[in-house]
Amino acid sequence: MKIAIYIDTLPFSGGGIQSINYAIRFDKVIKSLGFESFIVTDNLETFNTLEDTTLIQVYKKSYLDFIYYNLSDFRIFRFFFKKIKYLTRFEKFFKRKNTDLIIFTSPSSKCLYLNSINYILCVWDICHRNNLEFNEVKENLEFEIREDFYNVALKKAYLIICDTKELCSDLSFYYRIKKDRLITFPFEINQKLKIYKNKKFNKKYIYQNYFIYPAQFWSHKNHFYLLEAFKKIKDKKVKLILCGSDKGMLKNIEGYINKFNLNKNILILDYVKDEDLFQLYENCIGLIMPTLFGYSNIPPLEAWYFDKHVVYNENFTSFFKGSKFHPINPLDSESIYRVIKKILNDKNNYKTKNVKENINYSFNNKLIISSTKELKIKINKFYKLQKCWNYE
Repeated sequence: MKIAIYIDTLPFSGGGIQSINYAIRFDKVIKSLGFESFIVTDNLETFNTLEDTTLIQVYKKSYLDFIYYNLSDFRIFRFFFKKIKYLTRFEKFFKRKNTDLIIFTSPSSKCLYLNSINYILCVWDICHRNNLEFNEVKENLEFEIREDFYNVALKKAYLIICDTKELCSDLSFYYRIKKDRLITFPFEINQKLKIYKNKKFNKKYIYQNYFIYPAQFWSHKNHFYLLEAFKKIKDKKVKLILCGSDKGMLKNIEGYINKFNLNKNILILDYVKDEDLFQLYENCIGLIMPTLFGYSNIPPLEAWYFDKHVVYNENFTSFFKGSKFHPINPLDSESIYRVIKKILNDKNNYKTKNVKENINYSFNNKLIISSTKELKIKINKFYKLQKCWNYE
């Protein structure tokens, strides 16, 4: 059996690195079962990100597939495509390689370019349902686009992979997906952390006595309550570093910084490369992440690796425990302020006594091992099923 793994995200976009990490992990799982696998992307940046580029092939995008995807919304065109047994250029690419199954490492709309090849779909969140008040999930028909996609893509998938049990439950509830079609496969820490951890600091990123919040400037990232909490801190030597690309909220955030007179305490960086970001982690007091979208986010895992304080939304607490984890009410600046004050007052917490106390079950080897075992069972089951129609 031959399985393709498709990466449809840019390496530096939100979740892009995890999509690549997923691909590498899936590749190992498939090969451990004795099946053939290959990785495909339509982006050269992703291609160049992988250390071993022999693992990956590049698919050249076609506007014909995009036209097909949009016309398929209309019943008359669906009937026409079915009548002529139309196969998209995308599907023909995999047919020529005798592909039996495709794993999409992100919620890619390209899964709907397929008519006959089965697929597995990874889903990161459904915040347009859990947090539908925010402009980023409702403006420009974003809510409708996501709903149209999920209502078809999820129900056609052989298997759906989520990084948390909570997300699996939400998908089952909102879209009436049978639970045996859903599995949890948790995110892992970016493996490049081990490489970058011992690198020398870039001089432009040497700071002292600071917290960090690496997040794109969206409204759901909730910078407002964090800034409101920071204006209460009496020690003006303590700084907050915000880094990420602007998604429409940066001007508002700069306005709040001026309003709260925090210009000397808040440092805004643009997008920061991985190696530089990890150096910022190395020297910080801790991460503060009052985001309202979850259930999981990558920065807390990264901060955890460097054994830093993690100040995080109390609604996403199933991932962490230990003396350096601090749950907060993200909509209460006083709650955030109290935690910051507590960390600053306890000088012993600046350095770690025991890194292992902070590693919770959710990204512990036990869950990774059990989820890998479950994925292997599902792939083996598909191998048996496909023998019913594949006689080769």
